[in-house]
Amino acid sequence: MSEPEKSEREKSAARESRWPRVLQIGVPAVSAMIALASLLFTVAARKKELTCSLFSASSIVTVDPSGIDPDLRIQFRGEPIRTLSKLTFSIKNTGSAAIRADDIKEPVRVRFPPQAQILTTSVDGTVPQRFSFALKLDASTNAIICEFPLLNSGDEAFFSVYIQASGTGKVLFEGRVVDVPQMVYIDKSEIEKSPGPKVLNNHAVRRVVRWTLVVLYFAVAGFLVSFLIFGIISHIRRSIWMRRNRSLMERKIDELKLKELERQERTKQLVEMTGVPHSDDHAIEPRASDWYLEYRAASELHEEGVSKRPDGPMETTVGLVGGSFLLATLAGVAVITAWIVFGALRG
Repeated sequence: MSEPEKSEREKSAARESRWPRVLQIGVPAVSAMIALASLLFTVAARKKELTCSLFSASSIVTVDPSGIDPDLRIQFRGEPIRTLSKLTFSIKNTGSAAIRADDIKEPVRVRFPPQAQILTTSVDGTVPQRFSFALKLDASTNAIICEFPLLNSGDEAFFSVYIQASGTGKVLFEGRVVDVPQMVYIDKSEIEKSPGPKVLNNHAVRRVVRWTLVVLYFAVAGFLVSFLIFGIISHIRRSIWMRRNRSLMERKIDELKLKELERQERTKQLVEMTGVPHSDDHAIEPRASDWYLEYRAASELHEEGVSKRPDGPMETTVGLVGGSFLLATLAGVAVITAWIVFGALRG
C-alpha cells in the first residue's frame, strides 16, 4: 500500500471511529427516554381522578335599595334578598377507573366562602346516561355534598347552586377518595376567556404533558452532565498518558515530520524531472495537522506495544474549560426549564 493511500485510510479510520461510540451512548439514551415516556402515559391512564368544573357564574338579581320603591321587596322562601347568583357546576370522573361509594372516605363537597349564602340547589342532568346523583346542603361548612353510588370513567353530573353573596371568594372542591391524590377544581368560566390551547385545560392531559416534559428535560440535563463527567475523566486520563509517554510521542512526531519532508522533497524532484505540476493532497500543513500528527504518532506507538491513548471529546485544556462551561450552562438551563414547566402545568 502506498504512503498516500495509507495516510488517507488512517484519516478515514479516525473519523469513523467516533460514530460507534456516539451510537453506543445515543441509542440506549433515546430508548430509555421513550420507555420512560410510555410508562408515564400508562401510569397516568390507570389513575383515578375526580374533577369539579365551574361552567358559568351569572348574576340573576342585584337590588340597590336607594334606587327602588321601599314597598318593592324580593324574597326567597320568605327571606328578603339583595343579590342572587346562579353557579353551574359539573362533577366528572376524569380518570380511567370507576369511583364507587365505598371509595369515598370523606364526603365529596363543593365548599363556598363564608360571605356566600347558599339558597338552593338543583341537579340539571347526567351524561352519558342517567345515573343516581344527589346534592345535600351542609350548613355547618357552607358546602354542597355530592352523593352518588357509582361514577364510571367519563360519567358527568351537572348541577346548579343559587347563592346570595356579599363579596367575592374562592370556591373549594374537597373530599377524600381512595387512590385519588388530588381533587381537581377548574374554573372554566375564566378559562374560556383566556387564550391558549384548550387541550391543556384537561388536568389528565396536563399532568401527562407536565411529567413527560420534566422527565425529558431532566434526561437532557443528565446526558449533558454525564457527557461533562466523561469529558473531564477522559481529559485526565489523556493527560496522564501524555505525561508518561511524552518523550516517545515527541520522537514519533519528529519521525513523522521527517517523513513528510522527505515525501515533499520527492514530490519536488518528480516535478523537476517531468516538468508536470504535481499536487500532493496528502501533504501535512505545519499547524493545521497537529491533531493528525498526534493521532498517527499515538497509533504507531500502540502498534509498537505502548498502551492505547485514551480519547475524549475535550482534548485540550482550553477545550475542557470552554466545553465544561457550555455543558454545565446547558444542563442548568434544562433543569430550570423543567422546574418552570412543572410549575406552569401543575394543578
